[in-house]
Amino acid sequence: MTEWMQRPVVALLMLAAGMAFIPLNDALFKLMSARLPLAEITFVRGLMTMVILAVVSNGFRAMSSLSAAYLVWVRTGGSGFLGITQLTFGI
Repeated sequence: MTEWMQRPVVALLMLAAGMAFIPLNDALFKLMSARLPLAEITFVRGLMTMVILAVVSNGFRAMSSLSAAYLVWVRTGGSGFLGITQLTFGI
């Protein structure tokens, strides 16, 4: 972890931002679900999550050591399981 992320004020601001994005994410998901298929929305949301995590955690270096096929497989698999869960449980 980088040094600036260990400061209490930064941690609290990141927590507040994360908690604000959860309802925003749900609202955008519900708005888009009226026009787009579930699999497409879940895939795009997964890609956006990967980019955000890579930027915040300096993960570009770690991600660059992985093969592109592995990243696509992990992201698609995770999104697929999320889609199945949402269809099964009606979330």
